Amino acid sequence: MATARLDPLGFPHLTDGEIHAIKSVWAGEGNKDQQRLALNVVMVKFARLKNIPFQPGSPDESAFLAGRMFVGQVIAMVIEKDFDKLSRNDKDLLVKQEDIPSE
Repeated sequence: MATARLDPLGFPHLTDGEIHAIKSVWAGEGNKDQQRLALNVVMVKFARLKNIPFQPGSPDESAFLAGRMFVGQVIAMVIEKDFDKLSRNDKDLLVKQEDIPSE
């Protein structure tokens, strides 16, 4: 059984609702459902959190897909963790606001 290859640079198909949700969140106007949908698109479609990153015969593509997945995994970690119970190791992974360059 052949496994379908992912295009590591491919842009996923987005529905009109998903596009509207992302734009609404960016504008600061997204309702609860739009916020959840936009974040789900980022995690599942953009970061490909639910895909296996392995590309047979292509370690570069596999590594690239693993990097994309890491973004989704970090977002999931922040959503799922109780910040009061973070271990020292987890806290070291979080970036402090002052460390983020301003625009």
